[in-house]
Amino acid sequence: MSPTAHLNLSSPTPRRSILKPFNGLKALAVIGIIFGHMGLGGNWDICARMVEVLFILSGFCMAYNHYQAIKKTPEKTGWEIVKSKLPKFYPVHVTTFLLQAIFVPTWAMKSMNFILVFGALNLSLQQAWFQKTQFMFNNVSWFLSSLIFCYFITPGLRKVSRYSEEKGKLWLCFLSILGIRIYLEYTILHYPTYVFMDLHTNPIIQSLNYALGYIGGIYFIRPTHINHYLSTQSDKLQMSIMECVFIGVYASFCYSFGVELYRIFYVVLALPILYLLGYGNGLISRLLSIKPLMWFEKINLELFMFHSFILYHFPVESGNIWYYVKFWIISIMVAIGFKMIWNKIISYISARRHAG
Repeated sequence: MSPTAHLNLSSPTPRRSILKPFNGLKALAVIGIIFGHMGLGGNWDICARMVEVLFILSGFCMAYNHYQAIKKTPEKTGWEIVKSKLPKFYPVHVTTFLLQAIFVPTWAMKSMNFILVFGALNLSLQQAWFQKTQFMFNNVSWFLSSLIFCYFITPGLRKVSRYSEEKGKLWLCFLSILGIRIYLEYTILHYPTYVFMDLHTNPIIQSLNYALGYIGGIYFIRPTHINHYLSTQSDKLQMSIMECVFIGVYASFCYSFGVELYRIFYVVLALPILYLLGYGNGLISRLLSIKPLMWFEKINLELFMFHSFILYHFPVESGNIWYYVKFWIISIMVAIGFKMIWNKIISYISARRHAG
């Protein structure tokens, strides 16, 4: 009998958390990326670390929310998942693309053929697959390009994970994905003339990070002894100590080694942190659940997508504290303004449809 044969896989972990701290963590990750693009963060390579966290989180949350879907509900295909996600971020993607194409000289001065050809690649969210186009126009939209691919492969990842779990080999599935991820990073770093992949933006690399987070999410919802203990028997002090220890180790490696270590090392270090934060019982997880971060998370996407355009027209003034105050006020106002306008448009369209 397999190790998991006695487990009821449809039974959730007792007192499952709502992953509330993850919303705060997403907000901090986006804020960290923006500060990184402003030249802050030193040796931490903060942009890379926060991008990794966002992809791992996406996989973790996808498993948490959909891996144990009700059997009566038909499972979505990759295309259906992508279509359900597009309305959330495609409007802001198109808007920031147009702003870059019209108001940033780097792109506005290009020929019409250039804009049409590479604009089509960008608008179809395929730019991250090619190193020469990954940063064209809005240079952070590559993130959406890679994330779309992660959503697309989710049904296949779910099937492989379920098969592995039924055979009691989910750990082997995790190690296999980890091995592929390590191998790709090794070949990219040591044979760059033969392997043309970017460790930061390539959809395959980020989908492997997503997959590791996805399997981490499956382990989080399994009815195991450790999950039972963490969710029902551990106290706030124990969880706080564990959170601080794991985050301290992660931060110390980021500070001490930065870009010297393989990126996959930081991905692996981040996984147990997310696992603990998911329960929401410790000091750090409670700090991540404060209302200001919950509010920031609601405009996360807009802040992330608009900040590159704002930085271009509002260049960094290092050491000027008022610059940073003005930058964030402008960024927040733009993010809120776009979200409000788009919500109004959606409401108007919806009202017209019902009236018709």
